[in-house]
Order: sequence, then structure tokens, then C-alpha cells
Amino acid sequence: MDHPRSQRRFRNVTYHKCNKEGHLAKGCLKIDEAPIGIPIKVDGLVVTFELNTGSPITIINEHVWNTLGKPKLKPIESIFTSFTGHYLQINGETLVKVDYNSQHMQLRLLVGHNHRNILGRDWIKALNLNKLTLDDILFNDNKILNVNPGFNSLDQLIHHFAGIFKDELGCCKIKAHLHIKNDIKSKFFKARSLPFAYRQAVELDLNRLVSANVLEPINTANWAAPIVVVPKPGGKVRLCADFSTGVNQALDIDQYPLPKPNDLFVSLNGGIKFSKIDFSEAYLQVELDDDSKELLVINTHKGLFRFNRLPF
Repeated sequence: MDHPRSQRRFRNVTYHKCNKEGHLAKGCLKIDEAPIGIPIKVDGLVVTFELNTGSPITIINEHVWNTLGKPKLKPIESIFTSFTGHYLQINGETLVKVDYNSQHMQLRLLVGHNHRNILGRDWIKALNLNKLTLDDILFNDNKILNVNPGFNSLDQLIHHFAGIFKDELGCCKIKAHLHIKNDIKSKFFKARSLPFAYRQAVELDLNRLVSANVLEPINTANWAAPIVVVPKPGGKVRLCADFSTGVNQALDIDQYPLPKPNDLFVSLNGGIKFSKIDFSEAYLQVELDDDSKELLVINTHKGLFRFNRLPF
């Protein structure tokens, strides 16, 4: 039974999504305009498509096409327009391997110039999505729900923030300063004997660190520490400075109490989403000031090298 507005419990309540009074969320008739993302594996890459039953074609943009390795495109003669009547710039079509919800097949995929990734009726029917409810689609075995219109895939996110995800070593905006105790004498150690089997790998890593401005070759130094070579898979090595020979004992260390695991877990209580961020060669992203550089010198079979970044 419909009640007069004056008798409704929520007549003075304003629902934030539609900014109208008189109802709550479950009574709102406003359609959610956020697109629904469907993750589908295309040629081994998970691409998130915007579900669009009004489109007869499935299309990706040039960025995703580049990420897929630029598969060869065939020209198409058909002309497509958007719902606004604008012509779509189509670069061509290609056949791709599609994996979705235990289904494996080859499907035609169009590549556009700068369009959103659209899942059209051709793929919807081929993947039998037209026989499923929306809940079945969103909560299938892929375990992924994406209703964020900002970025359609991880690759787009990485491309947008290319400066953060580039391969070269990053650098913080701060500089580290090492405090040493009073009346400390400098200690200079000779280079340790290095097995011939490691020499080429050590020299390659030294050259890499010099090119990245982590190390700088010098002729003389008051402080010097030998290196320890740690073998890595694939014939590579990790160079570690043995600062236990002098610098470690000379440092005036701020005794900061490290938190216990249980204390850290308590601070996470109530959290919903968690991220694990691993910074590549994290300490090397911190630059040293000039005074501290004089303390951190390594002695190798190729001579002396001074650290410009904070070693780990």
C-alpha cells in the first residue's frame, strides 16, 4: 500500500547518490552509472572489458594491443558508429586466444585508436554470458569484481604511472647522514682475494652500479671495507660490503625499539584491503650526503669505489 508522503518514515532523509529526499538506498530508482568490468584472459593477458550489451563488437584500445605484443591486424571494411553517432576509428581486427571460466576458444577482436575496452554481443554470446545472471558473471571462478572505471587493467595503471614503475633505479628526495662517534680512527682494509670464477660477474655488477650512480670509482680513501660476494641464480652475484670491519662500530646509532609482530598486527585490526609493496633495491634509492660518502668505501680487485647511495 502506498502511504502519503507525510506518513513516510524517511520523508526528510536525503539519499546521497541521487540527492533526493524520501527514501534510502534500497528504494532508490537511480541507475548506477559505473561500468561493470569483466576480466577475461586474452592471449595470456588478463584484460578487463566494460560489459556493453548495446555494442555488436568487442574492441580493445591501442595500449592493450601493444601490451599483447602487437598481433598482426587485418583491415576491415565495416564502419561502426557510437551511440552518439560518431564514427569509430578502427585500426583492424585479429584473432586471439580467449580463456574465460573454463572456456577456451579463438575469437575475433577489433582494435580501436583510443577507445575503452568493450565486451560486445559477439563475445557475450560466444562465452555464453547471455545465459547467465549478472551475479553469475561478477562472482564466477575468476574471483574478480571490477566496477572501477578509472583503469581497465593493471597494464593501464602501470602505463599511466610509468615514472614510478620504470626499470631504472629510483631516488628519494631526502639524503641520509651517518653519525660517527667522537675520537674514532678511520680503518682501511685491503681487498680480499676473489675466486676467478666470480671475477667477471663481480666486474659486471660493479659496472652496473657505477652506471646507476650507486658507486663511484676513487683513487684514495681514509675508510675502506672489503666485499663479500653472494652467488645468485643464473650466474649473477650480489655484492655486499663488509662494514663490520670498522664503520659499523664507529656509527653513533639511534636506538629505536623495533615493534614486535603482535604490535604490528594490532594496528592492522579493522583493515579491509592490504597491499604489499616491494621497492627494488630499496636502500639504494636513498642518496647519501657528502660527509657520509667518505665513510662508505669498498676495496675490490678493481680498486676503490665510494657509495653515493645507502647500501644494504
